[in-house]
Amino acid sequence: MTMTQMFRRVLSLALLAGLCAAGRAEAATIISFDPSSREVSVGDTFSVDIRVSGLGPEESVGGAAFELSFDSAILSGLGYGLDPDARMGFALDPANDFSGGFSPGLLDAFFLADLSLDHDALKALQGSEFVLARISFIAIANGLTTLGLAPHQFAGTFLSDALGNELAATAQNGSVCVGGACNPTPVPEPATMALLGSGLAALIAKRRRQMRG
Repeated sequence: MTMTQMFRRVLSLALLAGLCAAGRAEAATIISFDPSSREVSVGDTFSVDIRVSGLGPEESVGGAAFELSFDSAILSGLGYGLDPDARMGFALDPANDFSGGFSPGLLDAFFLADLSLDHDALKALQGSEFVLARISFIAIANGLTTLGLAPHQFAGTFLSDALGNELAATAQNGSVCVGGACNPTPVPEPATMALLGSGLAALIAKRRRQMRG
């Protein structure tokens, strides 16, 4: 094999690896809030789901670790349920990382699926998506808060598969608006701006005529 042929083969392999990596990135599992945004009033209690979606045919979730953050001046956590639909079998908490409630503005979650279930059994339960956790809040003050998701600081990743290997996943944050006044001031449409401009010009012209008279 000549040096030119070797270089071409190495280049082809590199391009193929890049395409495979890009394909995996596009197909990465997503962890998101359902619904992604909520509007509530002070005193309302409500729940949001953390949903796993986009699982490929060879992907199942054997473990999960995440941190959920929110503004504790706007919301207060009431409780949470892991795997509420039993799609991970009997979910285990091996490290006892749950404190039995919320820290101010933060919920830590680190748990495993039923260790007796292999990939095929988990896949049959989970399909391509399922609810990973259900979180309950009470709104305590008006305002807008982000519901943020980050990998657990000790695990460093959101999900693992049935064998304990990292399962590539990306997170999408959510939001909760309390009190209904969370939307930014709308930007005037061009036609509205033109109308305002013409009105202002007419007012200035009238003022100048009065001053001259």
